[in-house]
Amino acid sequence: MLENATPKTKHPGGRPPEFDRSEVLTAALMTFWTKGFKATTVGDLETATGLDRSSLYNAFGNKTGLYEAAGELYLAMSGEQLFSVLHDGTEGVEDVLRFIDTLSTSYRAGQPRGCFVVNDMGSVEEYEATHRYFEVLGTGFSAALSRAADLGEMHPGSVDQRAQFLTAAFIGINLTHRNRADAEIAHTMMDGVRTEVVGWLDA
Repeated sequence: MLENATPKTKHPGGRPPEFDRSEVLTAALMTFWTKGFKATTVGDLETATGLDRSSLYNAFGNKTGLYEAAGELYLAMSGEQLFSVLHDGTEGVEDVLRFIDTLSTSYRAGQPRGCFVVNDMGSVEEYEATHRYFEVLGTGFSAALSRAADLGEMHPGSVDQRAQFLTAAFIGINLTHRNRADAEIAHTMMDGVRTEVVGWLDA
């Protein structure tokens, strides 16, 4: 679990403290991810980051600005840790299975439930990160399944439909996992999708 960030140095005379932007965004990300955008207060963010309201607002504009900046960090981290196997892998269907296994492991690793972006769909109007997340997810599945078609693992004509199926499935799984009571249902759903994908190798 990522630790809360704290300001590096406090300056006298009312000047804002210096701080590590990455640490502050990580602390804000974990707070928003755990509580949700609407339920997170500025006081929560002050506690998590170690910065006062004026410093946060000077740096990020307002609560929404901080949330959007945290979302950019989340997309960057997800791209490196989760989506890279879809976009940059070499094994087609096996890359999709690795993505599923990595996500399943992360669900059980004690991180906040669901997906930072998907959890708050609709809470922030015109939120660019939502559109980017859908694009990265959908194009990632398309890339992996196109490689599968090139490897003879499936018919090229099935790539688009299956990529759309996987995109919809994992948005739904993330939303289901967000609800504590439904967490195990999310794992069951993920196991079902994995079984479906394995079956594509035999089709």
